[in-house]
Amino acid sequence: MSHFISLNELTLQEAMKNAWLGTVQTENLTLAYTDMKAGVEIPLHQHPEEAMDIILEGKLEMQVAEVSSILTHGMVSIVPSQCSTQS
Repeated sequence: MSHFISLNELTLQEAMKNAWLGTVQTENLTLAYTDMKAGVEIPLHQHPEEAMDIILEGKLEMQVAEVSSILTHGMVSIVPSQCSTQS
């Protein structure tokens, strides 16, 4: 594993219609790099490891456990291991 990763070098795969996903994965963390069109909904799901999302542009309504927020440029979500999340 490299200690330095360029987001421009991540391979994005279409995770669902109008949503492309690249991840940086370690043993205990998933860092998601996602490009989504407006209106895409990510269904309720969990990860065995912690997960983080960094908002680079636009906005994202996200729910982590029972807490919801609208994230905008520069905000980060922190999702604990085995915690339900959707956006």
